[in-house]
Amino acid sequence: ISHLKQQLDQYQKDNIKLISDQACYIFIFKITLIEIEKLKKDIESKDNEIQIKQEIQFKQKQIHENKEEQKQNIIHHNSSSSIINTSSTSDFQLLRSFKLINTFTGHTSY
Repeated sequence: ISHLKQQLDQYQKDNIKLISDQACYIFIFKITLIEIEKLKKDIESKDNEIQIKQEIQFKQKQIHENKEEQKQNIIHHNSSSSIINTSSTSDFQLLRSFKLINTFTGHTSY
């Protein structure tokens, strides 16, 4: 009987130790899960930050391209209006000189 009591005591001690170890493992597991959730949130936050930065860069690029396009349009418009202004003046001057030539040839030819 004493041998059985010792065995029972040993089983109870082993059982208590197992329960204690199990509680410790559960505690470590819960802490690990909490850390994993924190890391997930950090990753999501960093991902959002990167996405926002990329959107800002894309918008800045669009703004820059629009400004360049506007500059080119202004340059094209100015050069076109310059050509129009000079060509109308030139045409008028050509017409005037042509009339003068006709006047001179009219005087010289009989």
